[in-house]
Amino acid sequence: MFKPTESTTLSQVSINKDSLTGETIVTFPSCLDINALGESPQGRLEINRIKTPPSRRDTGFFNFEIFKDPLYQSKIAELDNGIQIFASEMEPGVITDIIVVPNVFLVQEITFYTITFTTGSSLFAGSDIEIQFPTMIYLPTNPPIVNIIP
Repeated sequence: MFKPTESTTLSQVSINKDSLTGETIVTFPSCLDINALGESPQGRLEINRIKTPPSRRDTGFFNFEIFKDPLYQSKIAELDNGIQIFASEMEPGVITDIIVVPNVFLVQEITFYTITFTTGSSLFAGSDIEIQFPTMIYLPTNPPIVNIIP
């Protein structure tokens, strides 16, 4: 098992950007306790304050390398092809406080609806909003006019 010498929290962690790929690289000493070294060491890392992807999509690859020296020049192990979190494993954010109100409450009238909602996720430029209307609500064949009110 790899572990730091004094506590379960690593204090010598550095975060850098790869100048070629733009990927973020987190480095830290793998084992400072001489008594924890041996054949087939293993362990688990818990890294906090990392934000999940901005949308439900594959994350890209996590690559993992272990070096023999603190200058990261003598590589002794690496994970072939990396691993990733797939979009199917991610949950989309929630929409709350949704209210749907027609302007006119009479049956068989053409009117507009006001839809208000709160989303737990940020919306970015180029985002789309999809609203699925029930089958008993008539929608015109030409696209309706949508006004967005912040």
